[in-house]
Amino acid sequence: DAVTADPALLTVLAPTDAAFAKVDSATLTNLLKPENKDQLVAILQLHVAAGTVLSSNLTDGMVVTTLGGGKLTVGVSSDGVTFTSGAGSVAKVVLADVRTSNGPVIHAIDTVLMPAPAGLPSVDDVLNATT
Repeated sequence: DAVTADPALLTVLAPTDAAFAKVDSATLTNLLKPENKDQLVAILQLHVAAGTVLSSNLTDGMVVTTLGGGKLTVGVSSDGVTFTSGAGSVAKVVLADVRTSNGPVIHAIDTVLMPAPAGLPSVDDVLNATT
């Protein structure tokens, strides 16, 4: 549970203001409705991983499990580091390994990651089933 987890053992993927600006206003409005609380929680949990995940420990193709059980696939290339959600949203790390005074490590990202819709397979599940 994100609220009770030791903050020193968390990694946060923090979308920048520009990342939030990419999300259309209708989506944001819908997510803030009380009946959509579970969707908002799923999105928030997709941005937090247990443990300290430093950029120097990331490898191409690595899978990071988030607090909500979501899976993010890491991409490492000469263009930088990316995280791809099961829904296929891709966020590029724009500032890595920000240490905080209360423990968590933060990576600023350029896109709000979205989980795969409930009941639908993730992109990774589909790709793995065909290989």
